[in-house]
Amino acid sequence: THAQDRRERAKRHHEINGEVNQHASYASLIARSHAHHLFATQLADESLPVELLVAWIDHTQPWVQDLGKQRLVRSMNAAEASLCLTRLSQHPSPGVQLFVTQWLLDMPQDDPPALAARLQQLVPYFLTVLSQVHRGRVAKTRVIAFLRGCVHSPHTAAVVAQIFARQVVSCSLTDKPQYIAGLRDIQRLHPQIDLPFVRWRSAAPQHEATSEVSA
Repeated sequence: THAQDRRERAKRHHEINGEVNQHASYASLIARSHAHHLFATQLADESLPVELLVAWIDHTQPWVQDLGKQRLVRSMNAAEASLCLTRLSQHPSPGVQLFVTQWLLDMPQDDPPALAARLQQLVPYFLTVLSQVHRGRVAKTRVIAFLRGCVHSPHTAAVVAQIFARQVVSCSLTDKPQYIAGLRDIQRLHPQIDLPFVRWRSAAPQHEATSEVSA
């Protein structure tokens, strides 16, 4: 009957579509594997600009995001890390911001002089992030917390003091307490570090040292 013929044709069409989709998925997997191998291992770092890697990190496909992060980490370990991070700090994607700040948290902490040298290189990035107005709150909060955790060594504390002393005079009321607390920590742990916005005075009755922060 005609109805039976239509059902048979519909069934066959469904089977054909399934086979086509299966072959397409397989071809897509092969193409993705080839693309991953090409972009992950065959292309030199200098052939992949930061803007392209940022676009990969912001891609809808997880494997492209992972590939962009892997290649970008290699760029951020190079001498131009500060420039790379500064560009990324201006990217609106929360995923990019969190990736960058996570990279900061993963930096080795066991060699304070080396860490201080790296922080000094990254000062332009820190200032860019911390100076953002009405945006980048998650990244700003994580950067402040990261820097406050770097004050235990005098080498790194000196760099953090330089950043906080600049920001405390121009930041919003939301962030000012964090900068003041960070400067107080540095003065308490390393009184030899010069802090232009912290004055130490002795309380007359008890002759104990107290701090006064002006900004």
